[in-house]
Amino acid sequence: MTTGVPLDADVLVMPDFTLVHERTGHVVRLVEREGRVLEAPMNNAETNHARSLFGVET
Repeated sequence: MTTGVPLDADVLVMPDFTLVHERTGHVVRLVEREGRVLEAPMNNAETNHARSLFGVET
């Protein structure tokens, strides 16, 4: 499934992936594979770490 970024989301670009923090509190990790942007699943620890990068307490 390809995906995009909501216009009202916070975005953090990392060397190998992009994190998107949506206003709903949902955090998504996006990766580029074969010219397509895909959502990469995260486990609970990864999600909590990603939220902390955006300043959200877990």
